[in-house]
This record gives sequence, structure tokens and C-alpha cells, in this order.
Amino acid sequence: MITTLLFVLLCGPAALGLVQDRAESGPEAPLVPEEARARLESLLPDAGAQGASRDGVMAAYGPATLYEYIDGAAEGFIAYDFVALGHAAYKKGDAEVTVDIYDMGQADNAFGVYSSERSPESDFINMGAEGYRSDSVLNFLQGRYYVKLSAFSEKQKTRQILEAFARDISRRIGVDLSLPKEIALFPRSGLKKHTETFIRQAPLGYEFLSPAYSAKYSFGGKEMTLLLSVGGAETDAMERVELLREQVSKSGEATSVEAPTAGFKGSSRYQGNIFAFPRGVYAVILVEPPEPPGPVINEIVAALDRSN
Repeated sequence: MITTLLFVLLCGPAALGLVQDRAESGPEAPLVPEEARARLESLLPDAGAQGASRDGVMAAYGPATLYEYIDGAAEGFIAYDFVALGHAAYKKGDAEVTVDIYDMGQADNAFGVYSSERSPESDFINMGAEGYRSDSVLNFLQGRYYVKLSAFSEKQKTRQILEAFARDISRRIGVDLSLPKEIALFPRSGLKKHTETFIRQAPLGYEFLSPAYSAKYSFGGKEMTLLLSVGGAETDAMERVELLREQVSKSGEATSVEAPTAGFKGSSRYQGNIFAFPRGVYAVILVEPPEPPGPVINEIVAALDRSN
């Protein structure tokens, strides 16, 4: 017994086969549920079909262990209600390919974390709902998943390898390839492409505006932010506008307006000039709107009304 205990202390529990998959901690509770693990496993590319080999089994990470893989970046994913990550490594010739599939639980969360990492200057491609690439990286969004692929090779060009892997994963996900429906509500005039994002926590620094969709615009060389704060009902939208008015008034001024739509305009020490109004379930907030704001607001109102 003493000899066995000493062996365990020196060699660790793995020597006796006591270590479970990376996704488990202790005998009773897997940190990644089996259903989530199986779903992620089913989305991994087929090594044989890719002319590759897979290096071992898929590693799975949950919210409690994600930091072990991506360290400080984990909080950004967890803020969007991250569910699980499936990680696998492949070899194709001398190319080393890494596949990371993040299950974010629902499509808006996946879009949120994806859009927080992309750049408007990225090389966008037709993959999933939206994707971008470089010579060694290909990331894309589809449904509830954010897929990140990378490859390294000293002898091969890796773009075609990454695209083949991505197409296999996209086919396996097999859901609607559209972006969240709120993205279509943003007027096209003046919109800076690929600046739309989803913010789950504290838009503009205020938790009462959560969640919200946001996009950047350019008018006359000046940038405007348009925020659509999503309430559960029309009364929620009106309450959010009123709460924002109170916050703006604390550090600046806010004045009620009736045209071009009922709401308020004001100026805040923290956000600058603001125009805000409720429309349906949305609290609509313009930060640094153009002067006059009427044409832009009328276009926003028309887009929201068409969606009802």
C-alpha cells in the first residue's frame, strides 16, 4: 500500500489511469456535458477525406477550464455565455492544422464574440454566415458556432488547406447561413461595413441597455454609433430611454423632442452628443449624430417599422 501511494505521489494520478479527459474534474461532474462534447466531435473534419491525420482525441473545454487553453482571452468568450470548445490538431504533409470550434449556445452570442475579434479591414470570404482569412488563419461564424482554424507549413501554401477544412465543418453545422436578423435593421446609408456587433454586457457602459446591437457610420467625415438596445416589450424600450436620459442629465443635459420622432437629445461628458428614442422593442440611440439628424433617424425608423 505504501509502495503504491509513493508511486502515485511521484508519477501522478495518470500512472494509475485516474485522470479523465481534460473536460472532467473529479469522479462525478464533467465540466463539458457529454451531449455538448458529442455535438462538437460530430463537427470535426474527417481526416481521411482531407488527406490528413488527426493527432489524438478531441480536447474539450468548458467555462471553468477555457482559461487553460486561451488564458486571458477566456473572459471575452465567457462574457458571451460560452458553452464549450472542441479542440483538435491535424497533420497534412508537413502542415500542422489546428481546429477550434466554440459552441456559444445561440447565434447572437457567436456573432458577438466573432465580431469582437474581426477587423473591418480583414480579408472577408464567403464562408458560413461570414468569415475572414489570412495566409495562416481562417475564422468564420455559423449558427451558434464560432470556428477558428490555423495552419503552419514550411513547404505548403495553407490557404487551400484551411478552406477545405472550413467547408467540411460548415457542411456539418448545416444551419441557416444568415447573420442575426437585427443586422438587417441597420440602414445601409453611411454604414461602415463589418462594424456591426452584438454587445451582451453594458452597452455604452450601462447594464440597463443590455443586450444591444451596434454599428458605426460615417457622415461628413465624422463617425456616428448607432445602438439598438433590445427590450422584451415596448415598455422596456421606453424605460431604457428614460434611464439613459437620467444618466445623461447627471453629467450633461437632456431635452425632450417630438421631431423627427419623440425622444430626447442631449450631451454627456462620457458619450458626447446623443439622440435617443423608443421604437417597438428597441431603444434607439445615436451617439454623435449628424446635423441635422432627421434624415438618418427617418431611415432608421423606416427600417424598424418594416421589420414589424
